[in-house]
Amino acid sequence: MSGICNRLVFKNFLKPNSLIKKIILFLYIALITTMSILPASDIPKLKTFPYFDKMVHIIMYAGLSYLMLWNLSENSSKRKYLGTFCFVFGWGFLMEIIQGISNMGRSFELIDIIANTSGIILGFITWVFLTKYVKRKYINFH
Repeated sequence: MSGICNRLVFKNFLKPNSLIKKIILFLYIALITTMSILPASDIPKLKTFPYFDKMVHIIMYAGLSYLMLWNLSENSSKRKYLGTFCFVFGWGFLMEIIQGISNMGRSFELIDIIANTSGIILGFITWVFLTKYVKRKYINFH
């Protein structure tokens, strides 16, 4: 299945496209990766509401799925959604595995994967809403 996901995501990724979009995407992936593998002792303790960190997961992965779809916006195939889901879900799962096997005070949490998946869905909903229901004459997403 990963081969299918890779072909779906990267098939049109190397076509001429805005370099700025790719840079933003890669910087965002670097940010998520850094935040995910930081030792627990390096993460500031904020007084927030319960499950605040799950809200952060939702927002981070909504942003990542949105940026992936933005980068693939020239691909008219509906399969870009499956490819984006596979890539973003896989990345979040990989980050959880790294947290689980590292000795940095972090742990693998199933609820984080659920939050990541919720974020992916939120990113998809946002993309569809903004590209399909907001008048394109006011905002150009491509």
